[in-house]
Amino acid sequence: MPTRLVRSCLMAAMAASLISSPLMAEQNSAGNVSGEEQRESLRVVLVPAREARISAPMEGRLMELPVPEGGAFRKGEVLARFDCSTREADRAIADARLEKARLRYQSQLELQQLQAVSELDVLLAKADQEEAEASLKQARAAAERCIVKAPYDGRIVKTPANQHEILAVNAPLFDIVSSEKLRAELLVPSNWLSWLKQGSKLDIHVDELDMDVTAVVTRMGSRIDPVSQTISIYATIDGAQQGLLPGMSGEARFRRDDNGG
Repeated sequence: MPTRLVRSCLMAAMAASLISSPLMAEQNSAGNVSGEEQRESLRVVLVPAREARISAPMEGRLMELPVPEGGAFRKGEVLARFDCSTREADRAIADARLEKARLRYQSQLELQQLQAVSELDVLLAKADQEEAEASLKQARAAAERCIVKAPYDGRIVKTPANQHEILAVNAPLFDIVSSEKLRAELLVPSNWLSWLKQGSKLDIHVDELDMDVTAVVTRMGSRIDPVSQTISIYATIDGAQQGLLPGMSGEARFRRDDNGG
């Protein structure tokens, strides 16, 4: 299941559980939050700092997928290579046409010194050279689309395409996630904004690994959900992340004593 879909399902479950929880009922009736309530555990999901679905930049035969599903890669590394024989031929033709246009323009300039051609002939030759230069840039850009390079350090999550398949433009190639520190994403009651801020610390128990990690709030949501009266909070996992994977979930508790409350 794609990371985004996992996240959407978990966030929906978080919102539903918050709406029906005794914690929300107490907050709605009292209008404030006690120290004990602020330590109430909340569901959290781990998400990558960056993720992307990479699509085929061109139509053609997929010749190579160097990094297998689940494999790691570095920024700039080749992740996919298409059959580029036709585009390379187009680039060679454009290169030859540019050289021809350059020679003609240079010849026209020399003839102009001898007053053997008109100014118009020289201008037309120059325009032909500029057109050939633009055509070569276009051919080079087309050839560059034969190779897909990694936009950042990360891992391959899913590869729906297979080597030697003929793909259409924008056909899905693979899903990737960055290898930067994972983020914790959770929903908190909106009236926690009176004390919760960037830099607030929380402890997370990861269910899948039965282990505890710490995190620091780095970003607050920009909109409160009017139905559940919750807001999204994003926290960066602190320290070592060995074994942690996007999509894992668990329980989070904010450190009341460290958050200035």
